[in-house]
Amino acid sequence: MKLSPLSNEKSTSRTIGNNKYHVGFDRVKWINMNEKTFDSFFNYNRPQIERFKIQNILKNSSPKEKDQLKLELNVLLKSTQLQTIENKNQSESINFVSDTLNTLNDNNTSNFDDFEEDLKKRKKQKRKRI
Repeated sequence: MKLSPLSNEKSTSRTIGNNKYHVGFDRVKWINMNEKTFDSFFNYNRPQIERFKIQNILKNSSPKEKDQLKLELNVLLKSTQLQTIENKNQSESINFVSDTLNTLNDNNTSNFDDFEEDLKKRKKQKRKRI
């Protein structure tokens, strides 16, 4: 068995006699599989514009297909931007709540410290009375 990415023949199956043979090499399928493997192995969140399928369309397709793809990418980009804005707003509200709770906790801690000091003073006063 030999594997050649420079093969001119696309991936096909042939039957010679009663035997089936797989002939050729599908370069596009191979590149897509490598892209998915890389992304999953390194936990890479590949942007749409960096995907091989899209780059291949932008390079080799007709102008009509390119324009349609660009419109789709713009819609995806806008939806992604809206999601990031929503996520930012959510994180800001979470931070606000967290800061408020921390402030309340700090105030309660200082009140608790004051309470402990007051208890110590009372104990000292009781000892002095005896």
